[in-house]
Amino acid sequence: MLRQAGAVMGRYSAVILGFGRIAYGLSANQAYQSYYRHGTHYQAMQLDGAFEPVAVVDPSAEARALAGQLGIGIAVADVADLPGDRQFDVAVFCGPPRGRLDSLSRLPGVRGVIFEKPLAESAEEAEALADECRGRKLTVQVGYMRRSDSRFRRLAAGYLAELVGKPRAGYALYGNGLRNNAAHIVNLVEFLAGPIVEVRAIGAPAATAQSPVPGDCNVAFMVTAASGANICFDALDFGRVRELSLEFWGDGGSLTINSELTEFHHRGLAPHRLLPSSNGYGDPVRVFPAESDAFPMMYRSFAKALAGEGAVDCGPDEALKTESILDAVVASAAQGGRVVRLA
Repeated sequence: MLRQAGAVMGRYSAVILGFGRIAYGLSANQAYQSYYRHGTHYQAMQLDGAFEPVAVVDPSAEARALAGQLGIGIAVADVADLPGDRQFDVAVFCGPPRGRLDSLSRLPGVRGVIFEKPLAESAEEAEALADECRGRKLTVQVGYMRRSDSRFRRLAAGYLAELVGKPRAGYALYGNGLRNNAAHIVNLVEFLAGPIVEVRAIGAPAATAQSPVPGDCNVAFMVTAASGANICFDALDFGRVRELSLEFWGDGGSLTINSELTEFHHRGLAPHRLLPSSNGYGDPVRVFPAESDAFPMMYRSFAKALAGEGAVDCGPDEALKTESILDAVVASAAQGGRVVRLA
């Protein structure tokens, strides 16, 4: 048995659909865990004893065997194979987005759902899935987990303005797919800098087989926030070098968030090095510890929302907005980089 001694039985029974890296596999990656504390669904859901993983659905025999070693009593290849007499409080969708609406329809007793992004493979499917959740009055959290991270929440609550003033420009790096990784940063831009009102692709999309999202691509693009700030996104080949980063440059300073969005460095205003009568940006100073509490905090807010004591950190409406922005980037690229305004 691989289950940790002293695990507390949860109040909400959970079925995990897809038992790969983000569900459990990264639990054994010590480098990852040093930055993302309890950074898988399996770890985070059990941390406070609010959830108990009781079933796994995964087509991989290896994943199902691992679930059994962890003491998860039900491990099946397809949601249709789940015991008909067993109901679950919560469903956690960690696998690829295909077929989620059908799977959810086979789980009539769930009260809440966590979806890893993207919600679905198309805008139409995503809207249908969101409508199903609304119709069933489900509590829904979408896995843009950095909205749950205490550091990003502090930035969104006003600390970003203290550090940089009004953001004037920004720059982001991603790779392994627009819908896989750029999505996280686009979602963060809206969370930190306000609504995105237009997008423009800068170049043609390039297919990437590295993304777990079918049909995904890498493309350079620019977004404009309602504040007027422009943030440019460039894509890296993760086969050569990997990075997720986001920078804001403003009238009062700059903030660089790099090393997979875990390291935060602020540069305040200082006399310009060459022209001291003008303001420049000073030397970088670390702000915040590097360790993220995103996964535990996401599950804590989800548990509170299930109990009617609060709201989730990122619901389907925010996720649909992010995915509509990505759709607009693809549309812009197909039209030679035309500016696409968002409603």
